[in-house]
Amino acid sequence: EGASHKDLPPLTPLSHRPPATRERGEKERPRTTALSHTQRGLWFLHRLHPTSTAYHLSTMTRVLGEASNEDLRATFQAMADRHPALRTTFPLVGDEPVQVIPDQGDVAFEVIDAGGWSDEELRARMEEAAFRPFDLERGPVFRASLFDRRTEQKTERILVVAMHHIVSDFGGLVNLVQEAAR
Repeated sequence: EGASHKDLPPLTPLSHRPPATRERGEKERPRTTALSHTQRGLWFLHRLHPTSTAYHLSTMTRVLGEASNEDLRATFQAMADRHPALRTTFPLVGDEPVQVIPDQGDVAFEVIDAGGWSDEELRARMEEAAFRPFDLERGPVFRASLFDRRTEQKTERILVVAMHHIVSDFGGLVNLVQEAAR
């Protein structure tokens, strides 16, 4: 039997940062580049089996501290602003897949009210969030889901972060979660 969400290591308290401010230009000019050989292989496999979760990377952690859900969203937005791979999409242009890297983009961050859920329902929904198929052509290829179980009796928040292997490896995902904890 797998580990319970209660066994997850905690995400240490986040600093209270003001939400990231970004100026958006009138016209966004995404950059287009070729795929690496490894990305090309992953892209091809995704085209063969678009609903496969074989190349999903995900992690789950409890959120401790007083940071608001909006503070968490701002933290992940700042990461997406800093790391272009998190904003990248992989459409087919002509006969070739390419990387399209927009200058800016909103992070895929959702807050889910899980206050009335049983532990079994929470676990099932967290797994669903971790393994929901990615659309490499339209994005996002990186997402975070915050399950908020605040009730009068207890406060529990669990963060599920997922990305497609085409933009990172598991070490990169761990580094992003550790970055969020700072």
